[in-house]
Amino acid sequence: MVMTGTRESYKEEVVRFLQSLQATAAILADRTYEIYSIKMSDIEAVVYQHKPDVVNQLRKLRRQGQYVPPDNLSIDNDESLA
Repeated sequence: MVMTGTRESYKEEVVRFLQSLQATAAILADRTYEIYSIKMSDIEAVVYQHKPDVVNQLRKLRRQGQYVPPDNLSIDNDESLA
C-alpha cells in the first residue's frame, strides 16, 4: 500500500513537471518570435538539417508529430550546430 501511494505521488510529480516543461517551451517559442521574429518552424528547419533526432524529441514533448521537412529544404554539411 505504501509503494502504491509513493508511485502515485511520483506519477503526479512527473505530470506536473512535464506540464511545466511544456509551458516553458511555449513561453520560449513566443518570446523567440517576439524578439527575433523567428517562428519555431523556421528554427526546426535549420536544426533538423544537423540534429533531426533533437527536433523530433522536442516535438514529442510538445505532443506534436514527427517533423516533415519542406520539399525545398536543402541539407548542407555545415558543422556549426554539431
